[in-house]
Amino acid sequence: MPGAVVVSIVGPELVAGGPSAWLGGAAVVVLTRKTGSLLAAMVGGLGVVLAVRAVL
Repeated sequence: MPGAVVVSIVGPELVAGGPSAWLGGAAVVVLTRKTGSLLAAMVGGLGVVLAVRAVL
């Protein structure tokens, strides 16, 4: 999926999502750079969002 499409879909959700979404987005960026796999990074970011929401 082109990056502009991903940003246009995910960007507004990150802005409105609060701290859990921001941490998940940061995790996706870090995991993408480390693994090179966007799919694995998105799964990891979702895990971070769910974990933060469970704690808060």
